[in-house]
Amino acid sequence: MEDVGNPHFQKYALRLAETMATRYAKHSALLAFCLCNELGAGFISYSPEAELRFQKWLQRKYKTVKRLNAAWNGQRWSRKVADFSDVVLPENRNIKGAPERYLDMRRFYSNEIVAYLSSLQDCVKRCAPDIPLSTNHWSENNSVGFDWRLAAALTDYPGIGFYPGTNPEYANGIAGACMLMDHRIGESENPIWCLEFQTGTTGGYGCPENVMRMYAYLALACRSQIICAWTWRSMLGGEEQYLFGLLDHDGTPGRKYREFARIAKEFNKLGQYLLPLRKVKPEAAIAYSFESRIVSGYSKNFYKTDYTEHVLEAYKSLFYRNIPCNLIDLRNTVQRYKVLIVPGYCVMDGESAETIRKMVEDGATVIMTAYSAKVDANNHVFDCYQPGGLSDVFGIRVAGFDRARAHIPTVNEGGIEKKQIEFTRNYIGLALNHTALEIAVDYYEYMELLSATPVGSYTMGGKEF
Repeated sequence: MEDVGNPHFQKYALRLAETMATRYAKHSALLAFCLCNELGAGFISYSPEAELRFQKWLQRKYKTVKRLNAAWNGQRWSRKVADFSDVVLPENRNIKGAPERYLDMRRFYSNEIVAYLSSLQDCVKRCAPDIPLSTNHWSENNSVGFDWRLAAALTDYPGIGFYPGTNPEYANGIAGACMLMDHRIGESENPIWCLEFQTGTTGGYGCPENVMRMYAYLALACRSQIICAWTWRSMLGGEEQYLFGLLDHDGTPGRKYREFARIAKEFNKLGQYLLPLRKVKPEAAIAYSFESRIVSGYSKNFYKTDYTEHVLEAYKSLFYRNIPCNLIDLRNTVQRYKVLIVPGYCVMDGESAETIRKMVEDGATVIMTAYSAKVDANNHVFDCYQPGGLSDVFGIRVAGFDRARAHIPTVNEGGIEKKQIEFTRNYIGLALNHTALEIAVDYYEYMELLSATPVGSYTMGGKEF
């Protein structure tokens, strides 16, 4: 399963899916089919066969080698290719190649996962046309992942593994689990299904007493309709032998089993009201970009803050105020919103920029953070005013940047190794409407106001900017 685009894998996988769907389609206990488990997790295959598929994918996308060389900035360091067959995968276990090539490679693997998921959907729908579909994918996975926007319509109900962590004190774990639910729901009005739900963890017995029940109600508040414990019984062998489930290794019911039984009893009462109880149509949205995650993860010398952290901090600003929101893709937005937050959206393609422009024209308030609109769809840094393609919308020009903490690159410049130093060069103070804000800032951008009106300022060394 590390290479789901491989036609030999698909031949047998789809044969298995057809056999199972046909056999169980009319089973009285069947509620739905799950289209595979945790697609997007695992590892990338760098096999010769995958490389050949990558070459063919590029040929379909760019049509001519001239277009490919332009998109890949081939004139840089004489990297032009003469034929699509000259292309090699730009990553192996030791090195990542040029940024333009790397982004296209990750798009290629993403598209293959989506195409496989689509084949599974076609197969199951053909054999069991009346059975709902869900999937416990892992599109947000850092190792592989894929663009969920391209696959969301393939399921009737979005699915997820709900894992806030066994420590309820870890606030980011709880907020992050809810954020991923909102990401997978997107703009769908269907409830989500927790196809996995935290009962224990690897090497950890479980949550403190009643925390699992609290998580169940949190999932319900996040528009969940189903909660399936993972796992039922702690496994005796395999990689997850110490991932503790509802039952211990000897099969004896304990406190976790009894707590889950209480959840089931209470949810059974609520069921008459047709779960989920909370149905909302958010007026706030947060832009989420698979490609921005890939690009910022590639260039960590510049994008020092993890992309998911950007999105999570934006999400928490609404989450802790009980303001519902959708996580949306700017290239495929159907609903109208009063507020849009665009955090760390570094890849600003024309379609995304046009969505922002249109939202502003329609009266929405758009808030965009630093690191946004740095590169175009080919992962080329904009040669126009930044934020690229949107400088006129926000009425500013980004005229440079700095960091409060000393910047140490990972590359060996000049043959002298630079060691990481814990040094804070400047302390940044922020003021909004003349009110001081206690916010730690590491990275900040200089802004020249073109047509914008300032509502806040920052101070450094006693000077106001």
